[in-house]
Amino acid sequence: MKTSLLEEKIARYKNGDKSAFDYIYEQTYKPLYFNILYYVKDKGCAEDVMHDTYLKALANLSSYQGGTNFIGWLCKIGKNLALNFLEKRKREISTDFTEPFFGDGYEQETPYIFELAQKILSEEEYRIVMMC
Repeated sequence: MKTSLLEEKIARYKNGDKSAFDYIYEQTYKPLYFNILYYVKDKGCAEDVMHDTYLKALANLSSYQGGTNFIGWLCKIGKNLALNFLEKRKREISTDFTEPFFGDGYEQETPYIFELAQKILSEEEYRIVMMC
């Protein structure tokens, strides 16, 4: 019964009845959300990807073949967008400056330099260097 009503609402949405989206959303948001959350592992990101999924699905609703599994079709779009999101996030450089970044090799050289400075400089000069 729910499936046939969902198909009816999809057909109504395709024909321009935008109010049918409320029912479509109510019937599909939970499986879609948990499908996306499985991939992105973050609630906020899952909500963002879910939003994008609905936008993409509604824009391409004409390619959906009525009578097939709409939730499966929607989850497939969500999965693809979630994987694209993860790929994009992997290429981004973190700008979180709360954690030290030693990506250019100075991590191992820094302690040696300070040890050397402590041996060579006077105590006052060494404190000045350490303040910088």
